[in-house]
Amino acid sequence: MASSYSKTSEYELSTIIAGGVAALLVPILLSVVLTGTKKGKKRGVPVKVGGEEGYAMRHARGPDLVDVPWPGATTMAALFEQACKKYSSNRLLGTREFIDKEIVTSSDGRKFEKLHLGEYRWQSYGEVFERVCNFASGLVGDITLILGLGIRSSGQIRVWRIQDPYVLYNKTR
Repeated sequence: MASSYSKTSEYELSTIIAGGVAALLVPILLSVVLTGTKKGKKRGVPVKVGGEEGYAMRHARGPDLVDVPWPGATTMAALFEQACKKYSSNRLLGTREFIDKEIVTSSDGRKFEKLHLGEYRWQSYGEVFERVCNFASGLVGDITLILGLGIRSSGQIRVWRIQDPYVLYNKTR
């Protein structure tokens, strides 16, 4: 009986050791095998650039240097003008009419202001561009008048309501 007991415990011991070795080796072997087969996306490519010696990386789909978003658009005004010409029928600026305001008290006693607004009224790129041009022409006329009258100006224009669509026209020019 003693000999069968020792054979059983030896069998259990060898099973435990084999299981431990397998638990250690299987993940290591799988990681070695799968590391070589994994293909990642090529995102950056080295490019030669002029000037100082160095190493430059650019995106694989566009290795050329992009210094302007569109050819010929070197200023924000030129970029806005090109966008308005290209997307003249697309929606650009949406405004909503103020209907009502109410104060709502939450369950913990804090008070919040809840606004009721109307539906969006959209203006297209073309419409906004026309209004921006008209607004800019008016500013040029005002400046010409001020300079013609000899009035000194600080050179600053202050804007108080950034949410107003007319202020947005001013900001784009």
